[in-house]
Amino acid sequence: MKNSNLNFKPSKKRRVRRQSTKSRKVVKARNLKPIIAISCACLAVVAVAVIWGSVLGERADKYAEMQSEGRWTLGEDDVAPLPSGVPVTLSSPLSPSQTVWDIKSYGDRAAGGVTLDVYSDGTPNYYSDVGIAAGLSNSDMYSLSKKVAAMHSESIRVTCTFYVTSLAATPAGVDAAVQSYRRGIELAMLEEFALSGMDEILLLGCPVDTDNTDGGNTRTIEFLRELTQRLSTADPDSPPTVGVALPIEMIDGIYHGDTSAATILAYCDFIAMDMQNSEDYPLYGGSDLDYEQGADTDDGENFSPLSDMLSRFTYAYQKYQLRLLFNSEQTSGITTAISHGFYNISVIK
Repeated sequence: MKNSNLNFKPSKKRRVRRQSTKSRKVVKARNLKPIIAISCACLAVVAVAVIWGSVLGERADKYAEMQSEGRWTLGEDDVAPLPSGVPVTLSSPLSPSQTVWDIKSYGDRAAGGVTLDVYSDGTPNYYSDVGIAAGLSNSDMYSLSKKVAAMHSESIRVTCTFYVTSLAATPAGVDAAVQSYRRGIELAMLEEFALSGMDEILLLGCPVDTDNTDGGNTRTIEFLRELTQRLSTADPDSPPTVGVALPIEMIDGIYHGDTSAATILAYCDFIAMDMQNSEDYPLYGGSDLDYEQGADTDDGENFSPLSDMLSRFTYAYQKYQLRLLFNSEQTSGITTAISHGFYNISVIK
């Protein structure tokens, strides 16, 4: 007897239902893929947010702990600073005619470096072929190479400050070519001075702020790019490190997450916080006299306005390995900073 099931064929209607069911499953699976992808992405974002929030919370807790304990420096288990490769240095200012015997100490800490003002007010303070060619100086000037050699013979680190004048916004009525010409002279002079064997160059006067006002940050970055290229070409084996002084007003931006300082740091080796006008900063309440007088706090400790300011950017100082820049008249301010563990300081005339 033949099995009738052997020749069984599903009806056309049943075949259509099966194909329809299969198609719905395929469509459903395809529709699930973007949903699954979006869900995974959302989970990843949430995970990153939780982790980063934990990190920021830990940093905030550490900062609050330092504030409450009156602790000014980060411990070994605190947030690690970003490496900069530039040694912590306390530098004393020297004029062209001064010698190693004129290096100062601040409090109980001796300076291990010197600060030489090589260019200010648009003119070089040491002999420069570029300066002579540009009509900015004469041949009767001290040799920077000899000065640097004399310092190095005593194991003294040399920082040369250079006040850039060519990066300001071009004033109305002034030909932009004049600024460009000045910029070329300053870059050439920096390249010439770098061959003296100095350890580092600290640029002052660069127009940097949190808002990139008039494109100042952009001009500074372009200047740094060309400078580092020139220095690497002139002395490929050991070019000097390059630092940029930033205005004290930028410290709030650093603490609240502004990346302007980090962006500048990407094009140089270190940044310095200019403390010369710190009396105008909102957290600082008076003249140099206030450094010494201070004020009595609830716990009976002597607490000066500068101490208050320094406590508020301890994290930024550690994170970016900031250099503090003082002038030679701020002696009590310098010793106050040192007494609170801020040892990376350049003092200028």
